[in-house]
Amino acid sequence: MTVTLPSLSRRAAATLLGAAFAASLAGCVSLFPKEPPAQLYRFTPQMEPSSASIDAQRIPISLSPVEFTAAASGDRILTMTGDEAAYIGGARWVSTAQTQFDEAVNKAFDDTATATRIVERRQAGASKLTMNLSVETFETRYDNGPTGAPKVVVSVRAQLIRFPDRSVVGENVFRSEQPVSDNRVGAIVQGYNAAVTSVLKDLAAWTDQKAQANVTPG
Repeated sequence: MTVTLPSLSRRAAATLLGAAFAASLAGCVSLFPKEPPAQLYRFTPQMEPSSASIDAQRIPISLSPVEFTAAASGDRILTMTGDEAAYIGGARWVSTAQTQFDEAVNKAFDDTATATRIVERRQAGASKLTMNLSVETFETRYDNGPTGAPKVVVSVRAQLIRFPDRSVVGENVFRSEQPVSDNRVGAIVQGYNAAVTSVLKDLAAWTDQKAQANVTPG
């Protein structure tokens, strides 16, 4: 004699099979990361307000989008040992290096420039000068091998263009090499603080001098 199961029993059986399948998957999928989360860092240049008198009618400077060496533009901290490039494991910038550098440029001019100021791109029409910046080097360099204390190297090329004649009124490279006291991420980040501070303070002072020599305020 053939026994036909009622439809309700079939549904119950399907439910039990589904639960068993889900349980088997649970044994294969982990909800937890296999590696600990990366420690996040920020480089924070120490820009002390200038002691020199700040011109109330500071010359506006339009800043083009900053070019950044591709290998270091993201949120990983680039290292170089000879010709070998690598990133520091377990450590990341809190936002991309390029984003933080853009913010640092604006802070440098707000705090230390006395004759110039950076204007937003939508206000570029009011500016007689445009500045192009290219971050060519932004790295932790191990000249003494991977176990020795490194140094942080930051190099930025700047160009000032005057409008409406589009003449180049200044071009310079600003570079800073900051030795790091210890091969630790915290000490390396302090090296970036010092290197970026040095480069941007020099950049702001140079821009003040070039703008005053080549542009009449107003």
